[in-house]
Amino acid sequence: MQDFSFCLLFFLKKVCYNITEQMFYKKYGEVAMKINLEVIAAFDLDGNIHPKAIVWEDGRVFDIDRVLDVRRAASLKAGGLGMRYICQIRGKEVKLFNDEGHWFMEK
Repeated sequence: MQDFSFCLLFFLKKVCYNITEQMFYKKYGEVAMKINLEVIAAFDLDGNIHPKAIVWEDGRVFDIDRVLDVRRAASLKAGGLGMRYICQIRGKEVKLFNDEGHWFMEK
């Protein structure tokens, strides 16, 4: 029964999220894009994720110089809620998002 209630809760969360996202785009008429990324990361003993590099869509790898900030935040341009990592890559500030194991950047 516990597995069923967890699956139902997960499903309802996704449905509510998708409806909210669709209402936002209808209201504001914006088409936001997510750039899906593969991220090379390290995990510490406490389970925290430390991104080390990103793999771009065409296969190029960019090392992350530093992680400047980590916090739970929403992607206002592309939708999604999860952990936001503000990183420095080649001297440029980049926002990476991890939404339940799905990594992306705003376009």
